[in-house]
Amino acid sequence: MDDTLRCERGMARLLWRPAPRASESVQGSPEAATRRLGTRHAAAPGRPFRRCSWAMRERFRRGEDGSNIVEFVIILPLLLTLVFGLITAGIAFSNKLSTTNGAREAARYAATLPPPEDALGTWFEDVISTAENSSSGDLDTDRDDHLVCVARTADGSTWESARQQGGTLTMGADSCFTDTRDDARVQVRVQRPGEIDAIFYRFDVTLTGQAVARWEPAT
Repeated sequence: MDDTLRCERGMARLLWRPAPRASESVQGSPEAATRRLGTRHAAAPGRPFRRCSWAMRERFRRGEDGSNIVEFVIILPLLLTLVFGLITAGIAFSNKLSTTNGAREAARYAATLPPPEDALGTWFEDVISTAENSSSGDLDTDRDDHLVCVARTADGSTWESARQQGGTLTMGADSCFTDTRDDARVQVRVQRPGEIDAIFYRFDVTLTGQAVARWEPAT
């Protein structure tokens, strides 16, 4: 029989035995002195009592340690999902800011860039290159899932545009996106993929940045 079980049985007999009659006297050491607890009585705490209390506390502590391990195992996956989700969401948000900055810088550059004298595609290539260089290296139009669109209009209705995607430059005659302005302006739209990885769940997102600026080419 281990100490804990022995202590439990001994304390049960000690704490729940009937109270002595008034004629009975308490003899022995001070550790055997009694105090009344209603209609029951218990021995005053001495060395045996403290030793038993320590043994029972150890048993309860071991039980709590086991329950703590079970709770930790249950919570750990949720905690990792939250942590990795926040980290990857922060990275995606940073890439979004970089994409938006590339579109703004390219639009500002194109706003005062005069048309070339030889080939129109050169003008669009310069603006697209500015968008790539201003995106902190996160944009690569040689990839199929990265896109830069640049469009301009001198009268507010007739457009000239170019799209760079997968290493190919495609000329067009439409705007990159819809806005509410009707003046001479330049549009730049930058798009690239992103993801939020929460271990058990993964979300693919599209990071888009776009900007518009009044076109006032220098002469």
